[in-house]
Amino acid sequence: IKGGIDLIVGYQFWQERYVASVVTYLLPPLASPIAAKAITQTNDWHSLRLGAQTTIPVMGRVTVHASAVYIPVSYYRSEDIHHLRPSLRQDPSFLTTASGGNGVQLEASLQVRVWERLFLEGGYRYWDIRSGSGTVSAYPTTGGVAVEPHNDEHTKRQGVFFGASWVF
Repeated sequence: IKGGIDLIVGYQFWQERYVASVVTYLLPPLASPIAAKAITQTNDWHSLRLGAQTTIPVMGRVTVHASAVYIPVSYYRSEDIHHLRPSLRQDPSFLTTASGGNGVQLEASLQVRVWERLFLEGGYRYWDIRSGSGTVSAYPTTGGVAVEPHNDEHTKRQGVFFGASWVF
């Protein structure tokens, strides 16, 4: 396994979706529960990425991988549907957009070749990104749009990861 350093220039799209539900039990205690969706939220992150990654051979079958990526600009969009609020439209109830934020992603891992082309990897990843400022729009069923400023959306993710790969 050879070592090296690569420069990274790229674009990342990341989407996550949350669904919150409520469960209500009606009297008497033996009654069946009633479940309903309460809120559905879809977040989209678009970001430019600049950085470097390196591979360092340690022993014959073991390498260390590391990367550092700077996110100089991001764009954030969130659609919220509040299913149990009849005073709000359902397509979406709220729309948040923001841009101009920045962030960082750092990663380090250890990769082991366990058999000819089979590799196992374990490491740690840290991601911190901000959206910048923008607006939140609320859509009442009576018509029109209520627009308010949105200061900042901030997400921080970190944790251990594991993987397996087969090199062709």
